[in-house]
Amino acid sequence: MSLQSASYQELKKAKAAVVACLDKAGIPWCSDPVWPDHRAVSVSLENDDDFRGILFYWTPPARGAAARAAYNAGDRGYPEVMGDIGSDSEAIEWIGRLLAEAGIVTEDYGDRMSPDTLYVVEVR
Repeated sequence: MSLQSASYQELKKAKAAVVACLDKAGIPWCSDPVWPDHRAVSVSLENDDDFRGILFYWTPPARGAAARAAYNAGDRGYPEVMGDIGSDSEAIEWIGRLLAEAGIVTEDYGDRMSPDTLYVVEVR
């Protein structure tokens, strides 16, 4: 299904497909605005006049003091998910490829303020 003119229910189904793919791959995720104290993919459903669709990106490393201290000490969280991937750009590209294998087409959101954000174009 193309998301350009999708109904709210279709957008919810698309988000569920993204989340199912992340779960299957063992990739931690969350929904805005609640971020966990570890790295995760933030998956948000946008349904307003300016933009309709599903956006996703890596959340900041941590919000809690203990997690932030661990991050500052070099713990980048979930290394088993990141593998050899060293940057947010590489991580989000890798996740985009995983979603593509599941029939979920993504593109760069094109926001200079959030350069590592992708959006879902279509769910096949």
